[in-house]
Amino acid sequence: MEISIWFAHQVISNIMRFFSYLIPASNFESRITVGFYLQSASNILCIFLFRRYLCHFSDKKEISIKKLRICLWGVLAGIGVCLAHRLIFLFFPQIGLNLMSQVSEEYILDMNRYQYSPMIFMYIILLAPITEEIFNRGIIFPVAQKRHGNVYAVMISAFLFALGHYNLPQFITALCLGLLIGYFVVSTGNVYIGIVLHMANNMYAGFRGMLLGDKIWELSNRTLYIESVVGVFILVFSIFAVKHETK
Repeated sequence: MEISIWFAHQVISNIMRFFSYLIPASNFESRITVGFYLQSASNILCIFLFRRYLCHFSDKKEISIKKLRICLWGVLAGIGVCLAHRLIFLFFPQIGLNLMSQVSEEYILDMNRYQYSPMIFMYIILLAPITEEIFNRGIIFPVAQKRHGNVYAVMISAFLFALGHYNLPQFITALCLGLLIGYFVVSTGNVYIGIVLHMANNMYAGFRGMLLGDKIWELSNRTLYIESVVGVFILVFSIFAVKHETK
């Protein structure tokens, strides 16, 4: 059932995003912005269509110090996985080269130029995390969990989330993020933590790219190793902190 729901979502998403290609390629910023927002619209449409499978996000609505601490660990985990997953590309540089071979130099330059425009940045740090998590962890996850248990639900929701990115490097990045979010959702019983974690991951990546600009491509392997090791420590600390909070 979860795979059928995901497949229906992909069909709807690709049909809706097709309309962004009606915008001339010369107007790259408008094309990419419309494409992103159509993606969010397809997420919202699918959430509505499959709303009967939507889980309850939390049984308790009140805000507590414990919940705020868990959100803090979620923020740290989102930053940690953003840093730590670079180890994969450092140990397997061919994956990064594969990414570069899939897109033209002109496309990369255009993305660097426009991805931090206000409309696109709002999509990256707000719309994408909210709509993607409600669909993936709010619908796909509970359907899989009900049929096959927690481990399968974490793995299949992460795999399908990653598969929807349509290329190997982003697949690996999204898979790492999806597995971590799944663990946090199972540990806390709350989909909100997945949204917080996803937002923190995207926000850190976005601000890092915005601050470094084109220099991001000039970072040495030593710098990337240090970032990755710091990320691993943050990630491990956050996981143990959440485990302690949810005992």
